[in-house]
Amino acid sequence: MRHSVLSQINRENVAKLKVAWVFHTGDISDGADGRKRSGFETTPILVDGRLYLTTPFNRVIALDPTTGKQLWSHDPNIDQSLDYGDGLINRGVATWLDPSASRDRACKHRIFEATLDARLIALDAMTWSIVRRCRSPRRVERVQGAISGAPSKKVTARLVR
Repeated sequence: MRHSVLSQINRENVAKLKVAWVFHTGDISDGADGRKRSGFETTPILVDGRLYLTTPFNRVIALDPTTGKQLWSHDPNIDQSLDYGDGLINRGVATWLDPSASRDRACKHRIFEATLDARLIALDAMTWSIVRRCRSPRRVERVQGAISGAPSKKVTARLVR
């Protein structure tokens, strides 16, 4: 269960809340057209004034949390016809801030996503490009298998510097 100790919203004013914005990813599948069924199970995270979420098709999207406007997205182009166990589902991203980098430097803030086809992708939150030449952490290359939350079958991987 997720819980916040924030107190601006309480029993007295919760009924007065209004929808500020709605965002549709468009990434949905009912299992037709050779794709597997999708489910939206992401947990958005708010970091440095941006809201990050993933779609069932493994797209990573950054939104302005005030307006709901899409700032950028990254599509790792997974094969949507493969069997990933429970279907096309992604539960979100992780983030890492490099404490030694200046605030406006590339690679200061990274967004990590584990894709259904067993790739770990690091994106630069400022440029939304794949991190290739930043120091630490290491990246993992897929050799065989698939990862979706907990591995559903044996996965072999190697660390690459």
